[in-house]
Amino acid sequence: LIARFGSGRVATVAGVLAGATLVTVGLATSWLALALAMLVLGMFDATMDASMNSHGVGLQRQYGRSILQGFHGMWLGAAFGFDPVMALALAGDATSSIQLGVAVLPTWPRHPIVAAQQAATASAATGGRFRLGLGPSHEPVMAMYGIAFDRPISHLREYLQIVRALLADGQVSHQGERYQVTGFLGVADAPTPPVMLGV
Repeated sequence: LIARFGSGRVATVAGVLAGATLVTVGLATSWLALALAMLVLGMFDATMDASMNSHGVGLQRQYGRSILQGFHGMWLGAAFGFDPVMALALAGDATSSIQLGVAVLPTWPRHPIVAAQQAATASAATGGRFRLGLGPSHEPVMAMYGIAFDRPISHLREYLQIVRALLADGQVSHQGERYQVTGFLGVADAPTPPVMLGV
Protein backbone atom coordinates (compact mmCIF):
# COMPACT_ATOMS: atom_id res chain seq x y z
CA LEU A 1 0.00 0.00 0.00
CA ILE A 2 2.72 2.42 0.81
CA ALA A 3 6.34 2.40 -0.21
CA ARG A 4 8.58 4.66 1.86
CA PHE A 5 12.24 5.53 1.72
CA GLY A 6 13.66 6.76 5.01
CA SER A 7 17.26 7.29 6.16
CA GLY A 8 18.60 5.09 3.41
CA ARG A 9 16.44 2.21 4.57
CA VAL A 10 13.62 0.91 2.43
CA ALA A 11 10.42 -0.43 3.93
CA THR A 12 7.85 -1.79 1.52
CA VAL A 13 4.32 -2.80 2.23
CA ALA A 14 2.42 -4.60 -0.50
CA GLY A 15 -1.20 -5.59 0.03
CA VAL A 16 -3.71 -7.78 -1.68
CA LEU A 17 -7.06 -6.20 -0.87
CA ALA A 18 -9.22 -8.24 -3.23
CA GLY A 19 -10.47 -10.53 -0.47
CA ALA A 20 -9.71 -11.09 3.17
CA THR A 21 -6.06 -12.11 2.81
CA LEU A 22 -3.38 -9.47 2.90
CA VAL A 23 0.18 -10.24 1.95
CA THR A 24 2.72 -7.84 3.35
CA VAL A 25 6.43 -7.59 2.89
CA GLY A 26 8.78 -5.74 5.18
CA LEU A 27 6.50 -4.20 7.81
CA ALA A 28 3.74 -6.61 8.69
CA THR A 29 2.50 -10.15 8.24
CA SER A 30 -1.20 -9.81 8.86
CA TRP A 31 -4.09 -7.51 8.01
CA LEU A 32 -4.30 -6.22 11.57
CA ALA A 33 -0.56 -5.65 11.78
CA LEU A 34 -0.62 -3.71 8.50
CA ALA A 35 -3.52 -1.56 9.72
CA LEU A 36 -1.55 -0.78 12.89
CA ALA A 37 1.56 0.02 10.83
CA MET A 38 -0.50 2.40 8.71
CA LEU A 39 -1.84 4.10 11.85
CA VAL A 40 1.68 4.50 13.20
CA LEU A 41 2.86 5.92 9.87
CA GLY A 42 -0.13 8.27 9.83
CA MET A 43 -1.46 6.89 6.57
CA PHE A 44 -4.92 5.76 7.65
CA ASP A 45 -7.50 8.32 6.73
CA ALA A 46 -11.27 8.10 6.57
CA THR A 47 -11.09 9.92 3.24
CA MET A 48 -9.98 6.65 1.63
CA ASP A 49 -13.28 4.91 2.28
CA ALA A 50 -16.47 4.79 0.27
CA SER A 51 -17.47 8.23 1.54
CA MET A 52 -15.02 9.85 -0.89
CA ASN A 53 -16.98 12.40 -2.88
CA SER A 54 -17.44 12.29 -6.65
CA HIS A 55 -14.63 14.78 -7.25
CA GLY A 56 -12.04 12.62 -5.50
CA VAL A 57 -11.26 15.34 -2.93
CA GLY A 58 -10.53 12.71 -0.27
CA LEU A 59 -8.08 10.91 -2.49
CA GLN A 60 -6.34 14.13 -3.50
CA ARG A 61 -5.99 14.98 0.18
CA GLN A 62 -4.41 11.57 0.75
CA TYR A 63 -1.93 12.15 -2.08
CA GLY A 64 -1.01 15.49 -0.49
CA ARG A 65 -0.52 13.90 2.93
CA SER A 66 1.68 11.19 1.42
CA ILE A 67 3.95 13.82 -0.11
CA LEU A 68 4.09 16.01 3.01
CA GLN A 69 4.95 13.02 5.19
CA GLY A 70 7.86 12.15 2.92
CA PHE A 71 6.53 8.94 1.42
CA HIS A 72 8.16 7.71 -1.76
CA GLY A 73 4.91 6.25 -3.10
CA MET A 74 1.22 5.63 -2.61
CA TRP A 75 -0.40 2.31 -3.42
CA LEU A 76 -4.10 1.57 -3.72
CA GLY A 77 -5.75 -1.81 -3.39
CA ALA A 78 -8.31 -3.16 -5.80
CA ALA A 79 -11.41 -4.13 -3.89
CA PHE A 80 -15.05 -3.22 -4.44
CA GLY A 81 -14.73 0.56 -4.43
CA PHE A 82 -13.37 3.01 -6.97
CA ASP A 83 -11.10 1.76 -9.75
CA PRO A 84 -7.50 2.09 -8.51
CA VAL A 85 -5.90 2.45 -11.96
CA MET A 86 -8.19 5.33 -12.88
CA ALA A 87 -7.76 6.95 -9.46
CA LEU A 88 -3.97 6.79 -9.76
CA ALA A 89 -4.03 8.10 -13.33
CA LEU A 90 -5.96 11.11 -12.05
CA ALA A 91 -3.28 11.56 -9.38
CA GLY A 92 -0.81 12.36 -12.14
CA ASP A 93 -2.04 15.96 -12.03
CA ALA A 94 -2.27 16.10 -8.23
CA THR A 95 1.29 14.87 -7.65
CA SER A 96 4.62 15.34 -9.34
CA SER A 97 7.12 13.10 -7.61
CA ILE A 98 5.71 10.12 -5.71
CA GLN A 99 5.28 6.69 -7.27
CA LEU A 100 1.68 5.58 -7.71
CA GLY A 101 0.86 1.88 -7.74
CA VAL A 102 -1.89 -0.72 -7.63
CA ALA A 103 -1.49 -3.59 -5.19
CA VAL A 104 -2.94 -5.82 -6.50
CA LEU A 105 -5.21 -5.75 -9.58
CA PRO A 106 -7.13 -9.04 -9.90
CA THR A 107 -6.48 -10.67 -13.27
CA TRP A 108 -9.53 -12.89 -13.71
CA PRO A 109 -12.20 -10.19 -14.26
CA ARG A 110 -10.04 -8.01 -16.54
CA HIS A 111 -8.83 -9.10 -19.97
CA PRO A 112 -5.01 -8.77 -20.26
CA ILE A 113 -5.25 -6.40 -23.23
CA VAL A 114 -7.54 -4.12 -21.19
CA ALA A 115 -5.17 -4.31 -18.20
CA ALA A 116 -2.21 -3.36 -20.41
CA GLN A 117 -4.20 -0.51 -21.97
CA GLN A 118 -5.14 0.85 -18.54
CA ALA A 119 -1.57 0.51 -17.24
CA ALA A 120 -0.09 2.29 -20.27
CA THR A 121 -2.65 5.08 -19.95
CA ALA A 122 -1.89 5.49 -16.23
CA SER A 123 1.85 5.46 -16.96
CA ALA A 124 1.43 8.23 -19.53
CA ALA A 125 -0.82 10.24 -17.19
CA THR A 126 1.66 10.01 -14.31
CA GLY A 127 4.81 10.65 -16.31
CA GLY A 128 6.09 7.11 -15.78
CA ARG A 129 5.44 6.95 -12.03
CA PHE A 130 2.74 4.25 -12.27
CA ARG A 131 3.45 0.75 -10.92
CA LEU A 132 1.22 -2.21 -11.84
CA GLY A 133 0.64 -4.99 -9.35
CA LEU A 134 -1.16 -8.06 -10.73
CA GLY A 135 -2.45 -11.18 -9.04
CA PRO A 136 -5.13 -13.86 -9.36
CA SER A 137 -7.03 -12.73 -6.23
CA HIS A 138 -8.84 -15.40 -4.21
CA GLU A 139 -11.28 -18.18 -4.98
CA PRO A 140 -14.14 -16.79 -2.80
CA VAL A 141 -13.84 -13.36 -4.40
CA MET A 142 -13.87 -14.78 -7.93
CA ALA A 143 -16.89 -16.92 -7.01
CA MET A 144 -18.71 -13.65 -6.27
CA TYR A 145 -18.00 -12.65 -9.88
CA GLY A 146 -19.09 -16.07 -11.15
CA ILE A 147 -15.55 -16.82 -12.37
CA ALA A 148 -14.00 -20.28 -11.96
CA PHE A 149 -10.69 -20.12 -10.07
CA ASP A 150 -9.09 -22.78 -12.24
CA ARG A 151 -5.31 -23.31 -12.01
CA PRO A 152 -4.47 -19.73 -11.06
CA ILE A 153 -0.71 -20.01 -11.63
CA SER A 154 -0.99 -21.13 -15.27
CA HIS A 155 -3.63 -18.44 -15.79
CA LEU A 156 -1.32 -15.83 -14.30
CA ARG A 157 1.64 -17.01 -16.39
CA GLU A 158 -0.23 -16.47 -19.66
CA TYR A 159 -1.76 -13.23 -18.44
CA LEU A 160 1.66 -11.79 -17.59
CA GLN A 161 3.12 -12.83 -20.95
CA ILE A 162 0.41 -10.86 -22.75
CA VAL A 163 0.51 -7.78 -20.52
CA ARG A 164 4.30 -7.54 -20.47
CA ALA A 165 4.56 -7.96 -24.26
CA LEU A 166 2.04 -5.19 -24.86
CA LEU A 167 3.65 -2.81 -22.38
CA ALA A 168 7.21 -3.45 -23.55
CA ASP A 169 6.74 -3.95 -27.31
CA GLY A 170 3.32 -2.47 -28.05
CA GLN A 171 2.13 -5.68 -29.68
CA VAL A 172 1.41 -9.31 -28.87
CA SER A 173 0.57 -12.53 -30.65
CA HIS A 174 -0.20 -15.21 -28.09
CA GLN A 175 -1.70 -18.63 -28.69
CA GLY A 176 -2.01 -20.25 -25.28
CA GLU A 177 -4.34 -22.61 -23.50
CA ARG A 178 -6.42 -19.83 -21.97
CA TYR A 179 -5.83 -16.86 -24.25
CA GLN A 180 -5.55 -16.68 -28.02
CA VAL A 181 -4.94 -13.02 -28.75
CA THR A 182 -3.33 -10.82 -31.35
CA GLY A 183 -3.27 -7.17 -30.44
CA PHE A 184 -1.37 -3.94 -30.36
CA LEU A 185 -1.15 -0.99 -28.05
CA GLY A 186 -0.24 2.52 -29.07
CA VAL A 187 -0.24 4.91 -26.11
CA ALA A 188 2.02 7.88 -26.72
CA ASP A 189 4.38 9.02 -23.96
CA ALA A 190 3.80 5.88 -21.88
CA PRO A 191 6.99 4.62 -20.23
CA THR A 192 6.83 0.87 -19.60
CA PRO A 193 5.59 0.51 -16.02
CA PRO A 194 7.16 -2.07 -13.73
CA VAL A 195 4.88 -5.09 -13.31
CA MET A 196 4.85 -6.71 -9.88
CA LEU A 197 3.26 -9.98 -8.91
CA GLY A 198 1.11 -10.83 -5.91
CA VAL A 199 0.09 -14.45 -5.37
